[in-house]
Amino acid sequence: MKRSIIIILALAMISPLMAGKNEKSYWYQRAEEAYAKQDYGKCMRALEAGVRENPKDAYCWAVIAEICSKRAFAQYGRALEAADEALKYLPKKETYWIGFVHAIRGDVFYKVGEPEQSAQAYEKAVAMMPDKIEYIYALADVYRDLKRYEDAQVLLKRIVDEDPAESYVQAVLADNYLNLGDTLNAMRRVNLSLALNPNNNEMAQLVLFRIAWARGDVLQAANQYLQILHSQSTEIVAYDSLRRDNLPLLLAATRLCINEAPTDAVRLYLLASIYYKEGQCADAYIWQKKAVKLSDEYEGMLLTICSDLGLWNEVDELFRKEMKNDSTVRRGMAYHYARRGDYQTAYQQNLLVRNDYPTDEYIYREIGRVLTNMQRYDEAIAYMDTAVIMAEEQSQATMLFNRGEIYTRMGDDAKAMQDYMAAREVVDKPDTKAFVDALLGNKDNVEQYVDSVVPTLTDNGDFFDIASIYACMHDKDNTIRYMRMAYEHGMRIFPYDRAFRFSFLQDDPDWQALLSEIEQTRQKDIAYIRRQEQAEETSGAITQIPFEKKGGVNQVQCTINGLALYFVFDTGASDVSLSNVEANFMLRNGYLTEQDFMGKQNYVTATGEIHEGTIVNLREVRVGDIILTNIKASVVKNQNAPLLLGQSVFRRFGTVEVDNNASVIRFVK
Repeated sequence: MKRSIIIILALAMISPLMAGKNEKSYWYQRAEEAYAKQDYGKCMRALEAGVRENPKDAYCWAVIAEICSKRAFAQYGRALEAADEALKYLPKKETYWIGFVHAIRGDVFYKVGEPEQSAQAYEKAVAMMPDKIEYIYALADVYRDLKRYEDAQVLLKRIVDEDPAESYVQAVLADNYLNLGDTLNAMRRVNLSLALNPNNNEMAQLVLFRIAWARGDVLQAANQYLQILHSQSTEIVAYDSLRRDNLPLLLAATRLCINEAPTDAVRLYLLASIYYKEGQCADAYIWQKKAVKLSDEYEGMLLTICSDLGLWNEVDELFRKEMKNDSTVRRGMAYHYARRGDYQTAYQQNLLVRNDYPTDEYIYREIGRVLTNMQRYDEAIAYMDTAVIMAEEQSQATMLFNRGEIYTRMGDDAKAMQDYMAAREVVDKPDTKAFVDALLGNKDNVEQYVDSVVPTLTDNGDFFDIASIYACMHDKDNTIRYMRMAYEHGMRIFPYDRAFRFSFLQDDPDWQALLSEIEQTRQKDIAYIRRQEQAEETSGAITQIPFEKKGGVNQVQCTINGLALYFVFDTGASDVSLSNVEANFMLRNGYLTEQDFMGKQNYVTATGEIHEGTIVNLREVRVGDIILTNIKASVVKNQNAPLLLGQSVFRRFGTVEVDNNASVIRFVK
């Protein structure tokens, strides 16, 4: 579960500079001033000066640990070293500071995927500061990750007993009850959470989803799933709570939700997202395309799906729709051109981005990678040199190992090794560290990293990254193994922007056979999409037509056998009905023929009276851009009778919706 509450509570945790009245050093005071202004770079420089002057300055060490862990520096190894130094020199009476440093250690261990050590550190923090709610919740959260739900329950109850109005923690407690198999108390707590916060309570909605799923009420689960999407419109958090064995049930339930409201773009996006998560990109494309027809806010995901399928014409069209000439769009275009192997165009687009962002190290890195694929190594090195010089601390390792890869391609192993070793000294992110270890040949470290992350992976791009790590070691078997896993999770093209890492397999028959298999599947997916699109044109289109409200009724324009007429939109009418005035006019002017008249039929008026009418066959009824043929209509003798559009038309469509705000009627054939 994502620890969003910790992010919210972090500000409360991170105020050590304002705590206590102990005598602090000159440099600590300077750091305190910079910290208050949120100038963490200046704060760090003052703290570093403080520990150089006095290596036993525990307070400077403590805040160095906090900044390295939490203030976007992401230097987790350094944070732990600083925390150890702080604990070494802090007086035993400084329970606040000792608890604070243990909490920092708990946070770092959690971020690097060591929950057991995180729990031990937070336990020490809680022991030092037993009333610090932030530490108690953090420990409960780690316990939940470790599936120690009974231990988490004790802490969560302690929080809500102290503050029963804490709606988020009430929802987390409900989720914890559910994990313990206590559905009754889970429902009681989630209802309390919703009573405290009925709006935008995503955690409570997630618990309701899980309860419905546990009860086997798949349709209700899908509807709860939908509400979560409505509230946050981001990646589907509930997905991780599903069991893959039940995926067909969820898909069926989601389709039922869509049948209830086929023009609800969020429901269509929901179904597309499930398919995409499962690597079924063709179905994801079909449903996402429908969502985009109703709302262009979903074009970003459609762009991703098109790129994964190698539908480059669609990718280009989506970029053209942006109708902007800014660097954000150009950067995206450059990425997609490189991904398809059009390095020259990617290079040109990246140069334009560089002109707008001359101090962005990542654009120099991207140009260097494109030039590497173009085998223009000297130019690539020049751009990577700039990237290394400009790199912030958190990106330094990435730039160094990327430059080292180019040196390896050039055959300059000495410079390559120098960059790899330098990257190893500053790297902290686990995935970056794995790449560096691969380039240094530290196979055991790579295997340890892969074993820790692979069980959690669901995205084809993540499996491709693992394949890339093994490619850096020229490990053919594992490169092909994880590339196949990326393919099985939906990858349908080989991302050519990182092709240089796989050049050692260029002539390998097993590698070529896998790429051929991927391409064959891609072509099958595209053929499936085109068949579905062709069927959609004739049987599943959504048509919107405007209406005018006159005299309290909605009037729409239809074309009957070529004659444009305004009809009253009446879902209560059984047939299309014409007055004898319009029928006589149509007969005299050739819009109806004698053969179109089909006899007599009684009909019931809105007042309950029975009247006899003439039945005619309308050979063609055009509603918006949809054409229906052979529609039965009634001709009534009342000259003042309105023209009614009734059920003989509506039943030809799956759904008819009236949008009074937009003054349009949507027909789904």
